[in-house]
Amino acid sequence: MNRYESLDIGTDEAYESVDGQQLHYLKQGHGRPVVLLHGFPTSSYTWRHVIPRLSNDYEVYAPDLPGYGK
Repeated sequence: MNRYESLDIGTDEAYESVDGQQLHYLKQGHGRPVVLLHGFPTSSYTWRHVIPRLSNDYEVYAPDLPGYGK
């Protein structure tokens, strides 16, 4: 099992094409959007415990910066 498989049920993984590159991100919840940016040298997985808590009130996005995460 990879670490992303251990994410909270309800956390979606998705990819978006940005300037010809695939950008991986996590998304959960509904409401006003909140974007969580990880530091160096981590990934969106850093936010795995925060995303479910914020998702009760917000639509939470946590992208992997290019070269990190997936």
